Amino acid sequence: MTPSLGDRLRAALLDSGRAWPLVFLLAGVGLGVGRYNDLVWGNAAVNPDMRRMFRPIAEGVAAGGQLYGPGLADNKPPGWQLVNVAAELTGEYTLAMLLVVGLANGLAATLLYRWLDRAGPRFVAVAAATLFLLALPLLGGNTVNSRPLAVPFLLAALAASRPVLRGAAVAVAALVNAYAGTFVPLLLWLVWRGSPQPRRDAVTYLAGGAAVAAFAFGAVAAGWGFDAMLAALHWSYGVPLADGVATGAVHPAAVAPGSYLTATWLLTEPATWAGYVTSVVWQLFPLLALAALGVFARDRLPWPPALAGVLALALATGLVPFLVRAYEQYWQLVLPFLAAFAAGGLAVLLDAE
Repeated sequence: MTPSLGDRLRAALLDSGRAWPLVFLLAGVGLGVGRYNDLVWGNAAVNPDMRRMFRPIAEGVAAGGQLYGPGLADNKPPGWQLVNVAAELTGEYTLAMLLVVGLANGLAATLLYRWLDRAGPRFVAVAAATLFLLALPLLGGNTVNSRPLAVPFLLAALAASRPVLRGAAVAVAALVNAYAGTFVPLLLWLVWRGSPQPRRDAVTYLAGGAAVAAFAFGAVAAGWGFDAMLAALHWSYGVPLADGVATGAVHPAAVAPGSYLTATWLLTEPATWAGYVTSVVWQLFPLLALAALGVFARDRLPWPPALAGVLALALATGLVPFLVRAYEQYWQLVLPFLAAFAAGGLAVLLDAE
């Protein structure tokens, strides 16, 4: 019997996996649109960072103020700040930002799916991307914040094979969220370990990242002056300001520059740290239980050992910021790898049955 047109289309799209990237991309955007509708209808409150920091800075810069200047400084790198200001210039700040966040989440899910689909069963890749998207709202991943924008670039860097692409992608991630910079040494090690010419490829990797960073900080210098660029280095990564360069009075809600290097909850406020961690662990318990099964049953995961090793190292690297603070948003950088191991754990569980 000749297959119908519908059967052929279904086989071409679903069986080949061509439809899944579009499904995940639309699902991510849907999370952003859903969040916007909740805000419009009063079913959700604007997150504090957007209300107290992101939007006021965007408004001030759009009105002619100097980025990273008096009253307009925050410890977010220029990649995030440029997107933040661009959203304000659209005239629909909240909608624009939530669409960008939704698109980033959908792209992250798509990249996670493609990365795992190349090396293992499609079911596991689909499960990982689905678990990632389902968990995002529990961690504020569908709100206006910088981490969702960093995640797809981290995944692109980890999945890429060319050193220059790895360097450029992880640089973009670190220029959106400073904590993503913790992946720079990991990726350098992966480039070194996997190359027949490690020195050449390490230099290429670093050059790709440096070029992207130079472009971003150069854009700040071109738009707001050289002092603004120095202030951007200071506020983003805690680089000391040169003599004679000052940011003036900062925004009242600003966090100290380089605070992620100096304020360690784990040592100064262990009870607060434990409270935040416990709260998220309770919400994500099913996902974490499956992920734990995947981690402890690594020899039974449906991927090559090399991929499982990279995922484990990425998971450990994503946990580094927890040595500083443990806000629920911090889980967003580690969520793709938790979702991957959870999908692997689910496959192990189903295989055992």
